[in-house]
Amino acid sequence: MNNKKQGLSLFAINFVLNRISTERQPIVHHDSHEPSLEIFLPNETETLVYKNSLKILLGRILVEYMPGFQWMKKVLPDHIDHPHKEEMKRKSVVHMLPLSLNNECSYDGCVRIMDEYIEMINRWYRKAGRAAELDTLQIPVGGDQLTRVRFQGAKTLRAGAHTKHERFDQLYPMVIELFHTLQDFLEKLCKRFLKLGNSRDQGTLANLKILIQRSNVNRKVKSRFKVFLSKYFTECIDFILNTEFTLPPHVAAEVRAASFVNVHGGIGKNKAADMHKENEVKLVKDLIKGLGANKTEKSIIAMSKAAPVINDVTTNFDKMLKLNEFKTKHKKRSSEEDIGTLVKKLKDLDLLEFS
Repeated sequence: MNNKKQGLSLFAINFVLNRISTERQPIVHHDSHEPSLEIFLPNETETLVYKNSLKILLGRILVEYMPGFQWMKKVLPDHIDHPHKEEMKRKSVVHMLPLSLNNECSYDGCVRIMDEYIEMINRWYRKAGRAAELDTLQIPVGGDQLTRVRFQGAKTLRAGAHTKHERFDQLYPMVIELFHTLQDFLEKLCKRFLKLGNSRDQGTLANLKILIQRSNVNRKVKSRFKVFLSKYFTECIDFILNTEFTLPPHVAAEVRAASFVNVHGGIGKNKAADMHKENEVKLVKDLIKGLGANKTEKSIIAMSKAAPVINDVTTNFDKMLKLNEFKTKHKKRSSEEDIGTLVKKLKDLDLLEFS
């Protein structure tokens, strides 16, 4: 790169293998070609599952922070039961792919990224002797709101192409990822309820913010992450429409399961796939910084290819030598202390008096 100050917008990609068996998925027949309002609303069974799950989650919080509820610990289950608990406790197989030198903010960049997807998928399947599956293959693609919308638009631009590969038919469906959706939802809640001008009013979020002395609580939930358009409700509707109506049952199950990864395996160890990707991006950035000045695009791509191996080698090396994690002199404030402070304050306020 001739310009030493040139900035690059690179695109990070993961390939996650499916963990669940789709042979047991029931066949759902819809009476209408158009979705009804009911599919977007929880039915009686879903409402009951939600309430029971919420009881367990709230019970865990009460047991942890309120001594008077310790008796509940004996009756609270360690894991919330669900149909795919055996499959979801397996360790996920996640492959970190090389960085793409394209920017998803433009349709041109999205088309190039999706061309790279198609090229990799077809190359892998042919090398594995599974080329016959390519005619019917469909792989879900996830991303944040900007990526999903841009990819869907880029696919529409290729709708009139002659071949299945050029039309990106193998990339279906395009879905939102949960971690970014949660960021949007949390930011909306902060904008609605965190009124920084009400810091003197007892019990308000602004007052509690001062109480725990968290200056970085500023209603900007996504300040540490890439900013994109906030339309989380629309994306939730799109996700439900796909998984409850338009997709075949086995594909819908794969989409739901692929929204999470279990890095080490075990019950209750799943986390949002895009949250895991954010952590991997931080790792790759640190390695790229280690290349020093005058780094080239070729060296950046080479480093992104080697990143998973470098991480495994260094992690294993530290474990073998029993090295403690490096820590700076700056002590990270505990969120547990904050929660304890807030619980004590809310208890003293007697919230029922304000209802």
